[in-house]
Amino acid sequence: MEPILSEVIHQRARIHPQRTACIAGDAVITYAAFRDRVCQAARLLNNLGLKKGDRVAILALNGTDPMELIFGAITVGVVPVSLPWKATPQEWAGIIADAGARHVFVSAVFAPGLAGLAREVAVHPMDPASWHALAPADRMDPAAFNPSDLAAIIYTSGTTGRPKGVMLSHANLYACASLSAMETPGLGPDSRILVCGPLYSIFGFGAFFCALYAGCTAVLMPMFDPAAALDVIQRQQITHALFAPIMMRAMAAVPEAQGFNSGSLQHIQYGGSPIPEPLLRQVAALFRCDLTQVYGLTETTGVGCALRYDDHRAILAGGGTQELPPIGSAGKAGLGVELKVCDDRGNEVPAGEPGEVRMRGDVVALGYWGEGAHNDRFLNDGWFLTGDIGVVDEAGFLTLVDRRNDMIVSKGVNIFPTEIEAVLEKHPGVKECAVVSAPHEDFGEEVCAVLVCTGERPDLLAVRKWCEGKVADGKLPTRLEFSDTLPRTLTGKVLRRAVRAPFWKDETKGVRG
Repeated sequence: MEPILSEVIHQRARIHPQRTACIAGDAVITYAAFRDRVCQAARLLNNLGLKKGDRVAILALNGTDPMELIFGAITVGVVPVSLPWKATPQEWAGIIADAGARHVFVSAVFAPGLAGLAREVAVHPMDPASWHALAPADRMDPAAFNPSDLAAIIYTSGTTGRPKGVMLSHANLYACASLSAMETPGLGPDSRILVCGPLYSIFGFGAFFCALYAGCTAVLMPMFDPAAALDVIQRQQITHALFAPIMMRAMAAVPEAQGFNSGSLQHIQYGGSPIPEPLLRQVAALFRCDLTQVYGLTETTGVGCALRYDDHRAILAGGGTQELPPIGSAGKAGLGVELKVCDDRGNEVPAGEPGEVRMRGDVVALGYWGEGAHNDRFLNDGWFLTGDIGVVDEAGFLTLVDRRNDMIVSKGVNIFPTEIEAVLEKHPGVKECAVVSAPHEDFGEEVCAVLVCTGERPDLLAVRKWCEGKVADGKLPTRLEFSDTLPRTLTGKVLRRAVRAPFWKDETKGVRG
């Protein structure tokens, strides 16, 4: 197939028109019908005067309607920008302005939040009847596309500041789907992929396109709900799913989960964060299927490295003489992806030493959108600076240590929170945790553990005792705080910046020492 997203839909509709492309609630849409609806949505966008390169914003929960608009836009070269529905109206306005979108399609539930934009942009209701009544538009001649053309803009979750628009090309998204398919056992034309990640992230959009790439069926949930996800897996006989570890933790906590029938499931791909070993074993017992962890960023189209299903089998089996992959590892680079770990001067460091992870390959995005965008993380030689600190062992397994910006410097020692969090998460009374820096008069910064507990709260001495022998003495928490919940990004990652902020509110700088 051509590495152009719209061509995948048209070729699938030609080859197997009556196969089910997607299911959302009671709607069951064949590939032929999906192709026609996509072309009708494209006609609507053409009638609005949109042309190749223009941006259109879309604000809706997961469903067939927004997908028809997204691919309708791509079919005629218009660039879709899906707005994060968990964001605020101010954030929506900021993204719309940054993207330069002149038209916004919004579902009724979110329409009040865009009421103030009516004078600046054209706001349209998410009404599929407005395009289903139109004659399908002719798709753009494939020759008018280049695989390197901009296909979509996905805004980051903003873990290190305001959201940035990541420009993804047709080649990027095609490489994402191809690599995911190659690393997914059992994925084929009779598969059913659960899409419960939001379409405004590569997590959701990538899963949907992966289903189209494989020619199978995408089953869309409006949004993730743990009990509903278990029900959909059973009722729709889902074979493949994509989750974040926090989503799997929530499903495992559903009271009805013990009676869950996972017979149809063949494979779960997860990402967004490493998974603690106790949760890994709990998930393996619940779902009884193969697991693959994928490490990537929006800027690498969501993929890059994988701890593959056979690695998970070895870890879960344990024992024997086989040298096991490191638990919590991000795995090894995927086909067509180069990876290295470098010091601050760009020199590759020896195996076992920490440094910033760099990636290169077809999955690396075109850059950040907008005039004045800071694209210094995208180097001229194709390497992308991830901002993640990692270590590659002698066998080639990458283990992430932390985010560069989250590092704690206490008494002159560089401390990475993830190492301490991995120990605290194994404490029987800790549901989740975040380790951040707090200002200290003598140390410059101190290690502060913020815990969400399942019952009685431990004191600092007990927490330090739990960590002794598992992390170096100089890394033991010296401050302990508690919270009912932890703030998270729109895609579910713990927002350490927000956890850290209250401790630094009276400081003139965000670091000490």
